[in-house]
Amino acid sequence: MSPERLQKVLASAGIASRRDCEALIAAGRVMVNGRVVVVPGTRVDLDHDEVLVDGQPLQMPTKRTYIMLHKPAGVVSTAEDTHGRPTVLDLVNVPARVFPVGRLDMDSEGLILLTDDGELAYALTHPSFEVEKEYRVLLDRALTPEALRSWRNGVLLDGEMTAPAWVELIGTAPEGVWVRIVLREGRKRQIRAVAKLLGYEVRRLIRVREGDLVLGDLPPRAWRYLTDEEVAALRAHIAKRRPSVERSPGVGSSSVRDRDDERPSNRTPDVRSREERDERSRGVAREPRARRDSGERGREFAREPRARSEERSRSTPSRSGPKSKPPSARSSQQQRSTGREHQRRNERLGRNKEKDQE
Repeated sequence: MSPERLQKVLASAGIASRRDCEALIAAGRVMVNGRVVVVPGTRVDLDHDEVLVDGQPLQMPTKRTYIMLHKPAGVVSTAEDTHGRPTVLDLVNVPARVFPVGRLDMDSEGLILLTDDGELAYALTHPSFEVEKEYRVLLDRALTPEALRSWRNGVLLDGEMTAPAWVELIGTAPEGVWVRIVLREGRKRQIRAVAKLLGYEVRRLIRVREGDLVLGDLPPRAWRYLTDEEVAALRAHIAKRRPSVERSPGVGSSSVRDRDDERPSNRTPDVRSREERDERSRGVAREPRARRDSGERGREFAREPRARSEERSRSTPSRSGPKSKPPSARSSQQQRSTGREHQRRNERLGRNKEKDQE
């Protein structure tokens, strides 16, 4: 096999998700050819390199394991918990070394995947793959039209706008109002944080769908293996999205936005696109970026064709009046006029001197 990044090899072997493998490497728990490696990007080839994790040789599984679990409230969605709380792995008894895909809050319930396929876990959790997650949320009261519109369009959360979401009322109960929410991003405790920002309390939160996987009537604390068809559907979505993700700039190897690799610079970067820079150099006026980017994120608004915009800019008179000559032309003209004035002055002085002599 060809050399691959160490964290990707560990994730493919089912050690953990790719993000957790990076932390495992940084902690000094991985050795390559007898040496501790702490750089996640180190490339290894299992055909020629010996990789040890906690002193145990790394082995690639012959068959992957995919499990759907109905997580109850009060259980944390991690492989280990330093506080001794029950984890999702305590509810599953399988020989494979599986780990949870993504996170559900301790107080949240519903569908969570467990697998030993690190690459699939990475794709399901990375926001660029846009895997839909559907929730049933019990709020303390009904949403006002203004709150519903804000939640759908996106709100400013921790200095960044949330992506557009589908939010709709589905029923009422003695405890409150049930709403259906569909997201394509998964920030930490996002639904609870947005509800609190809008002035509402989340009393219950259940994830009922992830991609094409539906929780269905699986009871709490129960689990089952995914069918071959369900696994194939997940892989089909990932294969469809992967080319655009690989072409997108700034997509890193972590399942969350990771700015640790950014380097400081004393020069302010020119973040304008090539089209904007070309139009700016030709003098074509463009709408401010903030105004162009308003509304739903990811939505592209129609613009006037460039040729028509250029024609309009040429035909529109300048507000500053007639065109002024360039500085170089003005300076040479001023020099010529000044020279002629000196010449005429000298001629007048000469004529006056001749008259005085006569």
